[in-house]
Amino acid sequence: MARNPRFGRPGGGRRLTSLAAAVVIVGGGVIVTPTPTPTPSPTILLSSASPKLLSNAPGGTLIAKLTGVPAGVTPVVAPNDGRFAIAGDATNGWKVVVGLTAISAGSVNLTVSATGVGSASATLNIIPFLGYHRFASWGQSNEIGRNGPIDAILDAPDYRIYSYGFDSQTVTQANLQLDYQDETTNTVGPIMSFAKAYIATGNLPDGFALLIVPVAKGNTAFSTGFWDADGAGDTAAIARMNAAAALASGAWIVASGTLGEGDRTQTQAYFATKLDALIVRWRANVTDAANMPFLMGGLLVGGSQTAAPIVAALQDLPNRVAFTGYISSEGLTGGADGIHFDAASNRTSGQRRYAGLAAAKANNLAPAVPAQVTGLSATPSSGQLALAWIAPSSNRSAITDYMVEAKPSTSTVWTTFADGTGTTTNAIVTGLTDATAYDFRVTAVNAVGPGTPSTTVSATPSAAPVGGLVATFVGADNTPASTITTDSGHSILQTTGVSQIRNNALAGTTVPSEGTFSYVPPSILQHLQWRTIVNTKAGNAYMKYRQNGADYFYAGCGSNGAFHTLASFVGGTPNNFAGANTATPAFNAGDTLDYDLVVTSDGTTEVHTLKVSVNSAAAVQVISGTPGAAALAALAGPGTVGFRQSGAASSGTVGLQLDNIRMS
Repeated sequence: MARNPRFGRPGGGRRLTSLAAAVVIVGGGVIVTPTPTPTPSPTILLSSASPKLLSNAPGGTLIAKLTGVPAGVTPVVAPNDGRFAIAGDATNGWKVVVGLTAISAGSVNLTVSATGVGSASATLNIIPFLGYHRFASWGQSNEIGRNGPIDAILDAPDYRIYSYGFDSQTVTQANLQLDYQDETTNTVGPIMSFAKAYIATGNLPDGFALLIVPVAKGNTAFSTGFWDADGAGDTAAIARMNAAAALASGAWIVASGTLGEGDRTQTQAYFATKLDALIVRWRANVTDAANMPFLMGGLLVGGSQTAAPIVAALQDLPNRVAFTGYISSEGLTGGADGIHFDAASNRTSGQRRYAGLAAAKANNLAPAVPAQVTGLSATPSSGQLALAWIAPSSNRSAITDYMVEAKPSTSTVWTTFADGTGTTTNAIVTGLTDATAYDFRVTAVNAVGPGTPSTTVSATPSAAPVGGLVATFVGADNTPASTITTDSGHSILQTTGVSQIRNNALAGTTVPSEGTFSYVPPSILQHLQWRTIVNTKAGNAYMKYRQNGADYFYAGCGSNGAFHTLASFVGGTPNNFAGANTATPAFNAGDTLDYDLVVTSDGTTEVHTLKVSVNSAAAVQVISGTPGAAALAALAGPGTVGFRQSGAASSGTVGLQLDNIRMS
């Protein structure tokens, strides 16, 4: 039977209910008389590209949206035998949906009419239902989605996608918000875009529906027992999945999940053991799921509840358990809470899951090329850039090399940088032109071959900042330090205690414990010079390097001038460099100390060297060493240079003038 693929009144018929003007000449005058024009008919817009339904479509499944219905009028649909119904209202929009009477395969001519306007017709093709492809969606809140808003187009329902609701335990069309255990309104998870990508590439034959079984719940974990064997989540998920499997013949395509924030305090081994056991348990206890692929989505990179051991366990899953895959979250962004992905990123995650499904289905634990390198960063300097990255999963064959490629950003041709063969996760790319933008990517290589290149990063090499005066401050006696602005426009920051200027030097009327000066350097810490004028030898006085509110590095003189120190502070715990707390050249109150801190790197080892000159005498090297790995990671990014002093409360005159700060 022929079908009209577009929707409107068939045959070009029209009704005349409004008037337009026609001009008639009468006795030399012009008289305007009315002539009829057609009234617009309502337009039926189907939710899919063609007017189709499956014969098992549950009641309420969207067939078409209606526009053009006059205010105060309720449209009607024919046939009106209960198979089809009108839903909605004038405020939220009218639509045609599947009714409560069973529908059968074949073609049906639908007509929608309303008082005062023309009717609209369409031929509906109802396809015999043959079975399901099933998706299980499990884990915690990032699987459900905690950010929105829902997009009426990107997240629209599809006549081929159903959901077996967790609370309702009924099959419905998968609408914009799925029925999880604790879903929130107007939020977007990854599973719908995963399902749509699966359908869009031809994986769902005519007659089949895709059935999503949502069993995730927020704020859950293995460590609370929820997902452990016979835990509340484990038991409920297996029961719901088996109930879905009993509905009709079909196959489990995937169990897709996001989990790990709730176990962030656990070890990698703990989480890996629990996750692997769950996969084995579900494959054994869910109907037709013996080799069901498992895909685990990555957690928010840098998220406040993302822990490195859990990320490592997730990334390594394909090396431990057959027919599993890890879906990277590299480049995805989160919402304001710093835990959950935003809506756009969850849609992207769903698309990535579809892209990774084939690899998971083929993963029989045979060696494969390495996974994609992540975390690539580039730190520029003159004529070169320092690259660093995170080692990916080796996929059961040890990584033997990293291939570093570079190109000018204006070019399309990549060039492999000859850095030799090695497995270190950093490299110095030399021979670059200052002020020219470059793109970089890194690929891991093992005995099977090269993996997927990392995402591209761009950077521009430039000469090191020219050494020069950053700031000085002076002030009349008894001037509060908090009112002083340096000659470079930087204010003095006093966070505790009260400091004043005395004898052209900064002095504390009470002992301050935190910085008197704050400065954001134009580059990462490479070369820092500063001058300290000693008021008293009581207490400690340090230059500090701070990032994201945490102190990572101190350099300066210790209590009573007895020693100098160079230390990295991570999590509040000092991790001294080799040679820290070195005996200092002798100095006294009133002396001038000129410090010079130089940071050098050969691409593998970073060395910090501190020298001091007393009263313009020859500089003496007091410390040279390498900070811990965590401090190195922090020092590789921009931070704030400041000043710290502390001492006994009885030392009422503790205070030092800080000036001639230089960066290069």
